[in-house]
Amino acid sequence: MGLKIVPATLRKYRKTVIIRKGFNLEEIFEQVSFYYTCDIEVGVISKTTLDDGYETEYGYKLFFVSLEEAIQANEKLLNIDKIPWIERDLTVLRELHANSTK
Repeated sequence: MGLKIVPATLRKYRKTVIIRKGFNLEEIFEQVSFYYTCDIEVGVISKTTLDDGYETEYGYKLFFVSLEEAIQANEKLLNIDKIPWIERDLTVLRELHANSTK
């Protein structure tokens, strides 16, 4: 997304594995996602590089929101079939939020 992380702050957070039917119902889709926490260098933003697939199609853009705002925005997308990873991302966001309020 064009952000520069502070390498010394990079920490493994969580791993998820999703196995489901693919969009082509004859295929099995397996996705392994790794989540990390880190600090970023404030004010250092370079050009965003999106993949040629869904990231460009969906118009992904960098902007900053609170965990609560991210959760609320993702909850609005739960029933969109073309975005099956929203439930996974919401689980991680809710977990982060719960851990941040302890």
